[in-house]
Amino acid sequence: MQGYEGIMHGGLLSAILDTAMAHCLLHENIEAMTGELNVRFIDPVVYDSTMTIIAWIDSSLPPLYHLKSEIKINDKIVCKAKAKFMQRDYNER
Repeated sequence: MQGYEGIMHGGLLSAILDTAMAHCLLHENIEAMTGELNVRFIDPVVYDSTMTIIAWIDSSLPPLYHLKSEIKINDKIVCKAKAKFMQRDYNER
């Protein structure tokens, strides 16, 4: 989980943000896959920090969805992301 000693790895933070956005869509019964993910690391995250993770749909024009997410520690944004998701084609199964 650590990149540098005591600091959470950025790849793990990216995965958390991406997963939060995917679950946001799933909550709306939308199955979609990440097409683009942009992450902004603002402050280092100590690996045993208590985090608040939020995600929301910023805009949508199905089958394309734009989402944003944030990780906060003590009400301060330490990491945030924006992403484009494409709704799954059920014929792909």
